[in-house]
Amino acid sequence: MEVQLKLRQAFESGLKAEFGSVVGEILGDNIGYFPRTGLEPAALTNMRDVDGIKIETAVTSRNVDGGTLLLIRSNTTASALLLDVVEIQRWASLGLEWCQKVQGGGWPGTEPEWRWILEHAEEYSNLVIELKKFLGHV
Repeated sequence: MEVQLKLRQAFESGLKAEFGSVVGEILGDNIGYFPRTGLEPAALTNMRDVDGIKIETAVTSRNVDGGTLLLIRSNTTASALLLDVVEIQRWASLGLEWCQKVQGGGWPGTEPEWRWILEHAEEYSNLVIELKKFLGHV
């Protein structure tokens, strides 16, 4: 397990060195993304829809926390894997809106990441897909 952690940290450091700190951080967050439902399009769409209901409930009740932001990040990644630029922008916009409002967990520091995803949705999608191909996940 310790070796895996060192390898992951080295890989993340390399991503930051190659792509810059913001994009490298975004890609590093996606290394371990592998939902229990799998990465098949139908499963990703279903998971995104189900989690979307949870997110919308939290947003409507103004009860967004770190767990909600994790769901938003997950839905952003699922949308990237589905090549759904509109949904990437939807989720990234919510992440950007709420990251400064959630205390703890380092979420306020993620604003540059959300902003980059929002402004570069298609590039984000392509990078996530290529990363997952490289890792053998898709």
